[in-house]
Amino acid sequence: MGKSKYIKKKQPNSVVFQRQLDKMGEKIVHLKNLNNLVNDSYQTHIEHLANFARHDMKNSVQSMDSILNTLSLDELKNEDWESLKACLENIRKTIDDFSKLAPIDSKNRFLLPELMVGVELLCRSLLDQNRITYKFNFPRKSETPIKQSFHALLQLMHNLVLNAVKALSSSESKLLSISATIDASICEIEVLDSGIPIESQDLEKIFEYGYSTTGGSGIGLFHAQYICEAIKGSIVLSIPENSLFTKKFTIKFPIELPLDLE
Repeated sequence: MGKSKYIKKKQPNSVVFQRQLDKMGEKIVHLKNLNNLVNDSYQTHIEHLANFARHDMKNSVQSMDSILNTLSLDELKNEDWESLKACLENIRKTIDDFSKLAPIDSKNRFLLPELMVGVELLCRSLLDQNRITYKFNFPRKSETPIKQSFHALLQLMHNLVLNAVKALSSSESKLLSISATIDASICEIEVLDSGIPIESQDLEKIFEYGYSTTGGSGIGLFHAQYICEAIKGSIVLSIPENSLFTKKFTIKFPIELPLDLE
């Protein structure tokens, strides 16, 4: 019986092993950054939702307080009574508008006008406070259902508006235009502003994590691209020619995800 040949066990290559560790470390850092930006973006989104309701109802509550705390029942005049009813109606309208920003739909189905009105309601106080002239253009009678996450798209648009507000803060011309169209399968949204111009070499970098031309965190646009990719859409930044605007974001996404991606 012959002797069995001894085969020496192959020792792991330390260089290859270190490279694998480095790649794992980079992936962990990327996932950590992604988790942080999602949390930060949600915190900002929730803060603005709260500010929306507070800002729109604050004046009505103060007016009611001034009447109820300074006048007795005998001193109430008809115009005071009408003022109280108007304040109450304003509060009701604000609550109704707030509910439109977060519709409960287990199937995630909504119409394009619901999304655009939600963006306008959420952002109007911020735009007014910064004296930005804005315009929303979209088919207000569109009946084509969109089967996507309403909250994700609302946050995507919110991030783009926040980015525009920062870009417009030091601009003499404060213009913002948001338009949306929809066909049988694709929704396209354009966001244009007249803020700080973007240099051509920055067009590709603008969506990188932490990169900002306005002194911001560099999270909003990175998260906007992340949401677009998650819903199998795209977002592109371009420089309009012969326009009052300095930049244009074009978002495209399918109105319904494939069945295997739901």
